[in-house]
Amino acid sequence: MKKTIIFGMMMMLMAGMVLGASTFKSPLGGATISGAEVANVTVASSDWYGNATTNCSIIGSSTKTGDTLSVTILYNHSSDGVVYVNNTIETTDLIDANDWTFSGTCYNASYDVGTSATIGASTITPITGVIVDNSAPICSQSTLASSTSYDADETLTVTVTATNATGCRVAFDSNLYQIAEGSDTCSFDLTQIPDGIYNSVIFYTNDGTDETACTALTDVQIKSPRPRGGLFAIGAIGGTAGADKVNALAAAKGIGDFEFTSQQKKTAGIVLIILIIGLIVWLDSKKKK
Repeated sequence: MKKTIIFGMMMMLMAGMVLGASTFKSPLGGATISGAEVANVTVASSDWYGNATTNCSIIGSSTKTGDTLSVTILYNHSSDGVVYVNNTIETTDLIDANDWTFSGTCYNASYDVGTSATIGASTITPITGVIVDNSAPICSQSTLASSTSYDADETLTVTVTATNATGCRVAFDSNLYQIAEGSDTCSFDLTQIPDGIYNSVIFYTNDGTDETACTALTDVQIKSPRPRGGLFAIGAIGGTAGADKVNALAAAKGIGDFEFTSQQKKTAGIVLIILIIGLIVWLDSKKKK
């Protein structure tokens, strides 16, 4: 969920000069931050006495989460001709991500009685790859269960709860599949999984910094029906019972089980009913002759 956070305080202005280069003293690019993080910007001044007072506006954004924030840095102090400004960046309500970028602008103002006129501005050198890491995402799903068989030809979408996540993945044994995240959920179509019995099935959610595993599943079977010619015809005539006869015949021939979907069994049952009705009508007509 995208969030926008804005912080601000009343500016403190002092006499000053045109600003020099502005850079982040903290955080630095690639740093990991969490909670209430102090942002500190350094602005070089040509005045030995540090009379350049800087008020900086910082903006931050994450492409992965869509989160943004804006902070006005207002506390100022100077030492050895260098002006430092700092304020707190509150990250608690932001979604974790590893692609935060921070930039901004610092301002120099002259102070007169009742007047504050901006006479200088300096762009803060952007920093990238800042990591916001407050907590791990949530992971849960209830579509699949252990020791259960699923038909691969029947569309089954697995929905994973992925609160505060930016992506998901699933491992069927050693086979990994990436899943797109949207609105705190990840959806996965089971039809893309090859047939087989999987000893381990684990879904994961991640936010770019942390990964959470859902409860592991065991003994999950993905299967597709494999009808073969005349044998399937026998199954079609007999419905579920016919399917059982097919498998018994196949076993006797050393072929192995044939698997029928519920829809195929339903269709076969209808065919059987029609044949029975037709047979009854035919026998009845024979009796009347």
